[in-house]
Amino acid sequence: MLKEYLLSLADAFRSKLGITGKINAQNFPDKVKEVYDKGKDDEWSEFWDSIQTSGSSPANYDYKFRGTAWNDNTFRPKYDIVPSGGGGVETFARSNIKDFEACLKKGGIDGTGVILDLSKCTNANTMFSGSSVEILPEIDVSKASLYNFCSGCTKLTTVRKIKLGSGKALTSTAFPKCTALANIVIEGTLNGTSSFQDSPLSKESIISVIEALSDASEGQTLTLKKTAVNTAFGIDVDDETTYTDEWRNLRDSKANWTFAYA
Repeated sequence: MLKEYLLSLADAFRSKLGITGKINAQNFPDKVKEVYDKGKDDEWSEFWDSIQTSGSSPANYDYKFRGTAWNDNTFRPKYDIVPSGGGGVETFARSNIKDFEACLKKGGIDGTGVILDLSKCTNANTMFSGSSVEILPEIDVSKASLYNFCSGCTKLTTVRKIKLGSGKALTSTAFPKCTALANIVIEGTLNGTSSFQDSPLSKESIISVIEALSDASEGQTLTLKKTAVNTAFGIDVDDETTYTDEWRNLRDSKANWTFAYA
């Protein structure tokens, strides 16, 4: 009787784990844990197949991860996130995901990581608006509209790199009320009025922004946070007698732009 019972348990373990071969009774406790872990993994896989339509790409990600239920524990996508043309509206708006970059690195089958690919997205309006995001990875927004892209992301400190392509503006609606944003690298060209009026950008970030300003644009304005510039360059933007050669040369290198300070 006991033998048959143990054999039935071994058969159940083999069935659940998809294995063959003999299982000794002394190994049953380990197999229980393996079955439990496999059940969790299978549930995670099925859940993300449903959420991400089994990895079809590009896909519509409008509102997909919107809301406070999504956080650093619940957000572990199985596949690369590749929004289709207009499919990036409010994708992560008001979410509680903080270290977005780390969550992507932990995602994927076997934890190999996934990426956020916005290169095909034409509408990323309010994508991260009101969210708790702190760090964003490298993102290509060269084709995307960015109205309220990161509006009210008061915990956002770092954008590893934002790719603009041959010409795009980061207007006052792209990063409004990003009151902790200090680190951003611009790749590509800013060709229209742009603003980081609420952000305490670092010296390196301010330089990156200014160096990205188009040499061909006319009548455009860059607005920076006054205290950020003063701190970064040791000057008072309201008093040109305090200007260092470094700041003056940097500003004058884009004489076709108007600089404003908020």
